[in-house]
Amino acid sequence: MSPSRRTPLDSLLDVVVYAPIGAFFHGPKVVSELAERGRGDLDNARAVGTMAIARGRQEAEQLRSVAAERMEEVLAAVARAAGAPLAGTDAPDESSTASTSPSPPTDASRSPETTPSPGLRVVDGNAPATDELPIPDYDNLSASQVVPRLDDLADEELDRVQAYEQAHRSRMTILSRIAQLQAS
Repeated sequence: MSPSRRTPLDSLLDVVVYAPIGAFFHGPKVVSELAERGRGDLDNARAVGTMAIARGRQEAEQLRSVAAERMEEVLAAVARAAGAPLAGTDAPDESSTASTSPSPPTDASRSPETTPSPGLRVVDGNAPATDELPIPDYDNLSASQVVPRLDDLADEELDRVQAYEQAHRSRMTILSRIAQLQAS
């Protein structure tokens, strides 16, 4: 009988009679073939998953890098808008004191103010000692703990915190907030 002319009774006989008989005689062979196919499918899925994770990590790192560059550009623009001169640094691990003049641009077409760099620092004099800071226990505070305390400081105190921060950790969150407060 052709498959297109099957009756519901034929389908019922397939499920109730013929399939169990076929499984009884051919089941062990079919099960081992299905298990082997399943192992191969699992190996393929594992390989594809590993490649997808590696690609995802690569793309995430690229996005993080682009976001960091853009954030540096925004923070540099905020500092410039506040009237704070900027100096670009080539190495993040340079000496702990900020330079007193901008370093010359490496490319004649770019100035330090337009060069995004993780080591951007506002140019200032020597940093005060920790005990000269108006915020107690400053070195043990996170940027999120320091920023709200800046609102109550006088201009001279903001200058000391700014000089200290530039010379030590250069946390842009703190430096940007100081630039905002000094501009207002």
